[in-house]
Amino acid sequence: MSLFRILTGRFYPKDEDFGDVVHIILFNLMWIAISVKQFLEKSLEVSTAIGLVLVMVMFKASLQMIKEVMACRGKRKEAMRSGTVQEGKIVGVQKRQEKQKLRRGMRIVTYYKYEVEITCPQTGVTTIITSGEYQQAVHCWISSPNVRVYTDKSGWNHYLSNFDVKGFRKEPFLPEEPQLLLGVDEILDFIFISICVGTILKMII
Repeated sequence: MSLFRILTGRFYPKDEDFGDVVHIILFNLMWIAISVKQFLEKSLEVSTAIGLVLVMVMFKASLQMIKEVMACRGKRKEAMRSGTVQEGKIVGVQKRQEKQKLRRGMRIVTYYKYEVEITCPQTGVTTIITSGEYQQAVHCWISSPNVRVYTDKSGWNHYLSNFDVKGFRKEPFLPEEPQLLLGVDEILDFIFISICVGTILKMII
């Protein structure tokens, strides 16, 4: 849910991000609500029943995806609880583009890694670490490069937190990539979620 992340400043790397799972679950619930209503009204159509079977398969796959995401977030919580914490500053962005097949053609997805400068308070030594890979251009939504960095006991895994979400009239701190406060993806997210929630409420009320 991109809009939720932007409003709250809770950005997660793709391994910890629910991504399209929320959309799939909402769609599943909407289809289940339609099926139940038709069943109660004794007007359940064959196509709806077949769709319900497919929805249950999708629902099972979604639960597996949620389990994997929660496992990754568990590692973050462990690092926050028993690892080290330092204040850092984003000093660079690494981009990677990937082509994904769709039913009609291809789409290019961009992933972002952030180079963060941290300084050891005991020695004063400065180190640059690389974050996990994000599906959102986080730097376009925050007003400050300052973040909090959690590192697990191994010293290899780093987790970023405490992003400063920009205000409506503030520019991104990296001006080479200006972006609207709400992009097309965020608007489509809102429309899709509104349709699903509205349909579910209509079916149960």
